[in-house]
Amino acid sequence: MFSAESAPGHLHNKILNAPDLPEVLEPYWFAYGQLTGSRDFSDCVPVSEVLSWCQMFDIQNHDDRAFLLKFTTELNAELCDYKEVVRKREEALNKIKVGT
Repeated sequence: MFSAESAPGHLHNKILNAPDLPEVLEPYWFAYGQLTGSRDFSDCVPVSEVLSWCQMFDIQNHDDRAFLLKFTTELNAELCDYKEVVRKREEALNKIKVGT
């Protein structure tokens, strides 16, 4: 029923083969980690929270702010894609359970 990559408990190849995070991106990853608690009902970190975070840490450079927003938005999209895969997996498992 499941491909090897979508089986419950299996780590996806993207995770297993993930490259090390370039040192230049570490501050953005740290910021994303802090911002994840600000998710709203749509599972996204609101733009206003990213901008507030930048103000709180006195990040004035427009390019740094724009990159953090892009970084956060793209990671949010990946998270939403992952959650959709999990939802479909659970839906399929529930159909199997009901069928038995």
